Amino acid sequence: MEQKTALAHSPLEGINYHFDDYVKRKKEHLSAHMGGNGLPDYAYSMDYEYRKKLDSIPGLYKNLRRLLIPAIQQQYQTFNMNGVKASPTQFSEIYQMGCDCARILGIGVPTILVVPSFPGGGEFNACSVCVDDQEPLIMVTGLMVQRMTPGELKTIIGHECGHTHNNHAIYQQAAEIIANVGIRGLISVPILSQIAGLLSTGTQALLNMWSRAAETTADRASMICSDSLEDAYSAQKKLIYGGANLSNNVDINLDIVELKKQLDVVNSSPYRYQELMYNHPISVRRVFAEMEFAKCETLYAWRPDLKTPGIRPQSKAMTDEACKKIIGVMKSKEGRLS
Repeated sequence: MEQKTALAHSPLEGINYHFDDYVKRKKEHLSAHMGGNGLPDYAYSMDYEYRKKLDSIPGLYKNLRRLLIPAIQQQYQTFNMNGVKASPTQFSEIYQMGCDCARILGIGVPTILVVPSFPGGGEFNACSVCVDDQEPLIMVTGLMVQRMTPGELKTIIGHECGHTHNNHAIYQQAAEIIANVGIRGLISVPILSQIAGLLSTGTQALLNMWSRAAETTADRASMICSDSLEDAYSAQKKLIYGGANLSNNVDINLDIVELKKQLDVVNSSPYRYQELMYNHPISVRRVFAEMEFAKCETLYAWRPDLKTPGIRPQSKAMTDEACKKIIGVMKSKEGRLS
């Protein structure tokens, strides 16, 4: 009697492995996360609103782009000469973080350099530069690599990827230059004096308002890219105190109740108006803005795996309204902060 041998099923059976189909599915997934304003759906609404006001200033974006792109390209090459590039064979864990964040957000894989420090940013910081015809470049300082856990560092890289994802480059660079050099400093440098000529006092204030909103957007990207929301919170807390070395046995556990008291003191003081000159929200505000986004349905549309049992997500509109009260410095006639 003839005996038939049953063929084992291939584990690949039924799997669509065609690259074109993968690209199509990926585009559909990412397009589902784009808002009607051309920005990702997680972007803080005031990022868009302030950017519209900046865009409405005749010639501002066009001329800033013309003046800044050569400076950005020079900065790109300068950092490339003075840092160590993360790759599959050196700083490989950091390289993989960049790959993971890029995959989640749907952007090009950034070049990540570990640098000793950078002008105006000190030794415990990170920043990014990007122009249309170059891949994103992210710099993290060696001290940040040392003092952040891998999970925390990944959220820092995710934050910088968020700037690229939201096309922050030109206005971001203008805000950074003003913060680091000041308008008087711009006037003393011929090419930068042209930038100063584009920026009235009102435009500078608006640019800073936008920049603080843009940082809130990028913080949301950091949470979307994170392995754990706690990593995003703890990284933000370390930015408050500089990530002091834990080996000195000093208790530096930060308590949310105490941080809230500190923020209440800031909000009740007239000195809070100093923040109008800042291009980043103060870190204690950012902690609470991140905690607000942790309640948002948009976060879990991107990362359903981060959703904890029992949480009832709130709408994006509710989240943005709550963040206005947290991030805002000035009170409007309606009593809202902006």
